[in-house]
Amino acid sequence: MKFAVFFVMFFLFLICFTTAQTLIQDSCKKAAAKDPLFKYDFCVKSLETDPHSKAATNLKGLLIASTKNTESNTINVGTEIRTILMDKKASHGIEIPLRDCIKLYTDGKDYLN
Repeated sequence: MKFAVFFVMFFLFLICFTTAQTLIQDSCKKAAAKDPLFKYDFCVKSLETDPHSKAATNLKGLLIASTKNTESNTINVGTEIRTILMDKKASHGIEIPLRDCIKLYTDGKDYLN
């Protein structure tokens, strides 16, 4: 009996994983077909490394997962920029461009919300 339950659970997991993989690859392929500058490999790799993207069962779920991942990355980059700005030696001479950069990242995060 335990084997049957394990087998069913494994089979369901495999179906979900395959569906997510296909969704990611198909979505990236469609986006790449519309824009010659779009990088298919980057799209697939970035979505496949995100656990939420792997769990997506439809395009809406994939879009939400991708947006949350982008927002998280934006926050991380903003934190790094702030750290550099606090180090006066590291930011000497590049403070103004870094402040511009932090503003753009903050605006980007706001747009994602």
